[in-house]
Amino acid sequence: MRPNYCSADNARRCGRIVVHDKFRYTILYWDSQCIEPSDLLAMKYEQRRFGRAAGFTLIEMMVAIMIAAILLLVASPSFVTFKRNSELTSTANSLVAAISAARAEALKKGVTSVVIPLQGADWSTGWTVFIDTNNNQLLDPTEDIIAQQTALPSYFSVTGQATGEGGFSYIMFDPSGYSRTANATFQSVTLTIARNDLSGPNLALQTRIIIVGKSGRVRACNPSIDLSCTSTATE
Repeated sequence: MRPNYCSADNARRCGRIVVHDKFRYTILYWDSQCIEPSDLLAMKYEQRRFGRAAGFTLIEMMVAIMIAAILLLVASPSFVTFKRNSELTSTANSLVAAISAARAEALKKGVTSVVIPLQGADWSTGWTVFIDTNNNQLLDPTEDIIAQQTALPSYFSVTGQATGEGGFSYIMFDPSGYSRTANATFQSVTLTIARNDLSGPNLALQTRIIIVGKSGRVRACNPSIDLSCTSTATE
């Protein structure tokens, strides 16, 4: 609303302009519907003094969005690599923890415990740790499950050696904590977890091997930095 001018006699009745400077721009308001000419001059002076309110133009905003989009495209591959590398380490640690839990349960309760793939002989579908009361290396409905892991992401593959491979894959611990086969032979086992979306030198860097020794000792290693870390290792 445009204010009306008032005379000096009506100045008190009309009220005064208040000029408030905040956030580097001027806010002007008044107490009634009319102001004096001298106050109007003061208002124009304050506007010239502080200038117009700062802001972004449409072009500046578009340039900022384009720069942000470019940075996002550059950072996305690095983020994906970091995420999958972290998942690889986490998966290897989870498998080591599951195998260690099976051995600990066998020692604690004096029973036979087994780790098998969740589905068939494919370790990438996950795994199940259980107490094998009838020593058949199969999970029966009456047997207790110690731990279970769901399927791994599609960019991971898991291969095994010894009893960890073939159509009937398992890792078994006797009541003394030793790794054995179904016919009670001492047996070392290895499982290799690798990213199937890589090749060449990068594949070796993003590979973990789980080694289960005959003594029952379990460890995870990186073949790119550990010369003893092979799929045929026994300890």
